[in-house]
Amino acid sequence: MRRAFYIVFLALMVAGGVMIFATGEKTFSENEKRALKTMSDIENTDDIEKVLTDQFPARDMWLSLSSATRYICGQRMINDTYIAKDGYLFDVCAETDFNKSNYIKNLTMINTFATQNAIDTDVVLIPSPYVILSDKLPANAPVYDADEKYEEAKELLTDVNFIDVRDILDSEKDRMQIYYKTDHHWTSRAAESVYRSIASTNSGTDFTTVTDSFRGTMYARTLLPGTNGEDIEAPKIEGEINITAQGGGDHPKAGEKLYDESMLETSDKYAYFLGGNRARTDIEGKGDKNLLLIKDSYANCVIPLMINDYAHITVVDLRYYNENVSDLLKEGFDKAIVMYEMTNFAKDANIFKLAI
Repeated sequence: MRRAFYIVFLALMVAGGVMIFATGEKTFSENEKRALKTMSDIENTDDIEKVLTDQFPARDMWLSLSSATRYICGQRMINDTYIAKDGYLFDVCAETDFNKSNYIKNLTMINTFATQNAIDTDVVLIPSPYVILSDKLPANAPVYDADEKYEEAKELLTDVNFIDVRDILDSEKDRMQIYYKTDHHWTSRAAESVYRSIASTNSGTDFTTVTDSFRGTMYARTLLPGTNGEDIEAPKIEGEINITAQGGGDHPKAGEKLYDESMLETSDKYAYFLGGNRARTDIEGKGDKNLLLIKDSYANCVIPLMINDYAHITVVDLRYYNENVSDLLKEGFDKAIVMYEMTNFAKDANIFKLAI
């Protein structure tokens, strides 16, 4: 029996290898937004299994079938994703997954940045989707203690203006969709509600739907059948906006546009905002002050809302920015805003660049 098993296993391995050669290797998964292992990556026997897994013919179809089967069997966590109520897919981050030590260190770095440079600084840590939409979580699903994390931020961020936006989002969740169902980001309308509060303005924003077929990163992990596409809305902007981008990023070949329509033809449709993440982006606005925005991708859909309030916005993504931040500050800024999603901020290993 054991011999028969090995023969079948070997036959499948050989058949898979033949199919890979017949159909050609794929180097990138559009759905999963990651590089795939190829034959050239093989250095040991473990790599062979990884290559066969990544290059398996009709791989997306089998992943989708696997997720559907696991869901039917009652699983509500698939590939580090909670299959939540009403079609929501949530990134898993239990208390044991939350990088507490790095979180505390990053908070300290923000304080150092503000005091060393004597710059008026706002800090906005956006809650993870299930913090606001906890009623959507599967029963007994473990998540990090958000109350504790926000209290720690309030206690440690003594030299900046820390803005807890949970109450704003909680008050809006019955009126609008706060987070995408298939992605980890918040929606443009939720971003507008928060920014309107931060900027102390009551002026409304006109939105336009730019796509109705968005399926984000959480969907890409599960490929769960029957998942509907979603709308992405963007604020309407009058007139031309001058923008320059530099440095690497997740889409370094993207154009220098506030709205990059070419990204709507890809699986990463959220990159419609700014064309994705770049090391540094400079935007000419219509206001009267200069802003330094230090951010993760959550802030990308907020930036169009800032156009009317600032004369110049310099956007920095520390994951890709390797220049001296102290030298950057010599360009002259009236204000700095640090804007991250909570768990992204906790695990980011680049915040130290602010305190150098």
